[in-house]
Amino acid sequence: MYFSYFKLPYIVSKFEAHKELKNELLERFYNEGLNLSLKNSNNNRTESFTASDWYVDQLGMRKYWHWFLPHLLEHIHPLLVDNYSDTYEIENQWMSSYRKNDFLDWHVHRGCNYSFIYYVELEDKKDATLFRDPHTKEEFQPEIQEGDIIMFPSMVQHSSPIIKTDSIKTILAWNIK
Repeated sequence: MYFSYFKLPYIVSKFEAHKELKNELLERFYNEGLNLSLKNSNNNRTESFTASDWYVDQLGMRKYWHWFLPHLLEHIHPLLVDNYSDTYEIENQWMSSYRKNDFLDWHVHRGCNYSFIYYVELEDKKDATLFRDPHTKEEFQPEIQEGDIIMFPSMVQHSSPIIKTDSIKTILAWNIK
């Protein structure tokens, strides 16, 4: 059997409207009345987060997402046209906030082509997403800063490392087909 090692194909872009929109996006996320999972203990071996709307009904568009999407599309549409396609479907948007001892274990996103993570809050760069080669198990962490958006193939294994300090990480994530 032969495995070909390839570098992770990803794109990191700076969301120019980050400083302007960050606080309102966070306020809308926490005040939307989504009955957020707070201090989730669903399966403490695979995940722990301070707040997330992942487990809230995924069928409807979040109010914060409806407000945020036009700003986001100004940024990501040209990126998608240049690197993917001019026709795409955005699905499964969610936000998660991580504090000390929170994490998300290795996983992939099935049924989609690309995934995106927008780092709304990232106080410590070493809390950014880790990626892993499924064959060699080699881990890789791109240079990410608060306000960055990373686009990567959905089938690539990734995780949120354990937050070991009092720093905060809040992400907005979504997938496309």
